Amino acid sequence: TCALALVADPLVWVTGHLRERVKAFQTTATALFLERRQWRIETPLQQLTSKSVILAVGAVPKKLSYPQLTEIPVEVALDPEKLADEPLADATVAVFGSSHSSMIVLPNLLRHPVKKVINFYRSPLTYAVYLDDWILFDDSGLKGRAADWARENIDGVYPDRLERCWVSSPDFEDKLAACDRVVYTVGFERSALK
Repeated sequence: TCALALVADPLVWVTGHLRERVKAFQTTATALFLERRQWRIETPLQQLTSKSVILAVGAVPKKLSYPQLTEIPVEVALDPEKLADEPLADATVAVFGSSHSSMIVLPNLLRHPVKKVINFYRSPLTYAVYLDDWILFDDSGLKGRAADWARENIDGVYPDRLERCWVSSPDFEDKLAACDRVVYTVGFERSALK
C-alpha cells in the first residue's frame, strides 16, 4: 500500500501531459449526450464534441445527523495540519465508523489535548488478508498504517482517552450525550450530477 497523498503528484503530472496532447477547455459541463458515436458536451458558453469523455465526478463524505454536536469535517480530521487549527482542548469527540478513515482520524485526534474520543461503530474491524495472488477484503479491509494502528490500539490495548461503543449498545445514548464534537467517517458517496 501507499499513502493516498502520494497518488496526487502522479495524477497532476499525467493530467498536465494529457493537456499538452489534446485541446483543453477548463469549464463546467452542464449536460452530456451521446449522439452518433460522439459526445456532445454543453457548457455555459458553448457546445463541445469529443470522441471520448472521462467522467470523474468525485465523491463527498457521507454524514449522519447529530445536530447537537459540532462537526469536524472528515477532510479536516484526516489532515493533521488542518486539525491543529481546531479548538479541541477538553473536547469529547465522537467518531462514527470503523474503517480506514476512522483508524486515521482516531490517532490524529489523540495527538491533541482532547478529554476523550469515543469511537461509535456498527461492525467489527475487518483487515485485508494477503493471499498468493489476490487480497481477501481488498476493497473493505484495513491496510497499511491504519491496519497497524488498529491491531495495536483497537485489537490490542486501547490508548488513554479512547473508548469504543457499539451503536446498538444500551450505553449508546449516554455515551453520545457526553460528546460535544463529532467526526463522521462513515464512507463516501458519488457527487451528485446537476
